[in-house]
Amino acid sequence: MRALYAVAAATFGIAVLPAQDPAPPQDPVATEVDVPILEFPGIDKLKITGEYRFRFEGRFDYDFDKDLSSDFEVFTQRIRLDFDIALEDDLRVFVQFQDARFWGEENTTVARTAPGFDVHQGFLEFGDTPGLGGKSRVGRQILSYGNQRLVGGLEWAQQGRSFDGFRQFWESDNGWTTDIFATKVREVRTTQQTNTSGYFGGLYATHQTEDKDRTIDLYALYLYDEMTTAMGDEDRLTLGGRAIQKLGDLELGAELATQVGERNDRDVPIGETYMVHAHAKLGLGNEGKTFLLGEVNLASGDDPNTNDDERFNNLFPTAHMHLGIMDFAFIENIMHGSVLFGAELAPKSSLTVGWHYFRSMEETDRVFGPEGVLTNGGAGNSNELGNEIDIVWTKVFPMEKVKAHIQLGYGLFIPGEGVKDSFMSDDLAHFAYAQGGVKF
Repeated sequence: MRALYAVAAATFGIAVLPAQDPAPPQDPVATEVDVPILEFPGIDKLKITGEYRFRFEGRFDYDFDKDLSSDFEVFTQRIRLDFDIALEDDLRVFVQFQDARFWGEENTTVARTAPGFDVHQGFLEFGDTPGLGGKSRVGRQILSYGNQRLVGGLEWAQQGRSFDGFRQFWESDNGWTTDIFATKVREVRTTQQTNTSGYFGGLYATHQTEDKDRTIDLYALYLYDEMTTAMGDEDRLTLGGRAIQKLGDLELGAELATQVGERNDRDVPIGETYMVHAHAKLGLGNEGKTFLLGEVNLASGDDPNTNDDERFNNLFPTAHMHLGIMDFAFIENIMHGSVLFGAELAPKSSLTVGWHYFRSMEETDRVFGPEGVLTNGGAGNSNELGNEIDIVWTKVFPMEKVKAHIQLGYGLFIPGEGVKDSFMSDDLAHFAYAQGGVKF
């Protein structure tokens, strides 16, 4: 079984990120932890940091039928230990060990295996690339761009997400940050002579004004996969842009992307395969800690009346940040709207209340997410999928050397006619979690 999704936490040693537009609080302890710098012979600096994160989750009636035994409760945890080593001549080695698991997954207390243990990150970084300038990073690393709608580190999940490959990035004095990356996302050897592979790469450029009131992103992302769910090939180019503008206490943002290529011998038509995002955030005081956020996300679905495949592929996202904590949808074949209100109840204690509306763009196409399905699609099904209400409370305990937090969350999904058409039932679904963790 795969590790379950949890509240996002800060990642140590990741790439410099472009500015992010607002979303529900994903990292209760994002403030950098003050840790000692150790010195050893032959090493300029050695910085050791780590994290322990624990969570209980309960998901109930995710099949929208309370008479079926589909409920489950699970305990999960994540342990990370990071070694950030600065060598001579602008060389850096970063290694992040991780163990992510749910309790009892080894089925016995004397098991010799540890399936959750992994090297989550491990890369070599050149601080001044010969002939190119900028920085180069080779190895396993996290990639997160924009607000992670298309490429994210998935820190909401206990296991997170990392990529194996190469990254070259530049930061200029005029506000531009430019990334070029190439990664391998799949290598499956089927016989001694054959294998199936997947590749993902692209260019992501960001410009931010000196006062950080305006951010503009431009990107081109390429995915080639030799093994789709239909056992075919996918060859897809994503072109898009994103803009954020702050006007005092008001922030406006938008993102637009389209795709072109081929999937399972069907054309992916440019213009007809798209994603659109828009948001407005109003600060209501308390240095922006009290706010009101409205957001809209649209993504095309597959039209059954054509020979093309118009379903937008949201690539490698952190969907949990945008489409509700119950994880019922990706930004694919979706019309989604949300309103969130956040407030600081006391110092280092905050509450977020959100409402999410879901509707399919094509009633014959599926709508599903990391943890559930809203509709399997079908002729005559309703587009109306339902509403979700989320409540999240967070308390951070800042200390001199350690950052600790606890977080409680509850989600309620109220199914619409489209869910009933697909499942022949429309009982309420519930999600609850309790999480705590420390970073040192």
